[in-house]
Amino acid sequence: TKYSATIDAFSTDDQFRRIPTSQVTHTQVDRKGAQEYFDSYVKKYGENPSYLPPSASAAGLSLQLAVEAADSLDSEKVRQALVDLKADTFFGMIDYTAKGDPSGLTGANVNRPMLTIQLDAQGKQVVVAPKEAAKADIEPLKPWNER
Repeated sequence: TKYSATIDAFSTDDQFRRIPTSQVTHTQVDRKGAQEYFDSYVKKYGENPSYLPPSASAAGLSLQLAVEAADSLDSEKVRQALVDLKADTFFGMIDYTAKGDPSGLTGANVNRPMLTIQLDAQGKQVVVAPKEAAKADIEPLKPWNER
């Protein structure tokens, strides 16, 4: 696939493999269900998921949990259940902001840290941030004048 081919091409170039990128779920992070999600995705699609599929899956899971909590399909009850939702998932903590949140955002999942990954010397993804989830240090790029 296009995504896998891009990763393969970048993993052979020392400079490209050092470019950090965002990732929302990763098997190196100890999150219940993350490995199962990853394995199921790879089995079905034949490639590692980018950040989009787990994000969409988490949104669908949020809606399911909110409908179950509201015990209703009434949009106001489901909206309130989403605001009240606190769920530890494969994606990390799902905890949406309400109107008036100090972040200035309404309905955002701002309390779940975004993971940052890099490709290691073997071309494998490794979590490098946030610090509490990091499995390796960030490898900085060489300065432009040294490339």
